[in-house]
Amino acid sequence: MIAVSLKRGALYWWCTCGASAAQPFCDGSHAQCGKLPLRFESTREETVFLCDCKLTRRPPFCDGSHATIALAGAEEELPGGDLSNGQREEPFREASPRK
Repeated sequence: MIAVSLKRGALYWWCTCGASAAQPFCDGSHAQCGKLPLRFESTREETVFLCDCKLTRRPPFCDGSHATIALAGAEEELPGGDLSNGQREEPFREASPRK
């Protein structure tokens, strides 16, 4: 997860392929893999956590899916949402899609 300050009304392109050197945003690297970035617009000025593991079920926002990882073929649950500083992850709000 990457903390990002979004600007109201700004358009963003979230990397879906994981190849971008500008994570979590697209830098055009997807041309090699064929995946397209996800376009979203912020409806307000706020800091959000964008997914950088690409496992989220709420793209582009982190939903904590990174807490479940596969190690040597076995799945291990890590402490739900605990951050290294002892804080808990908060639920994240999604930007409304542009119509």
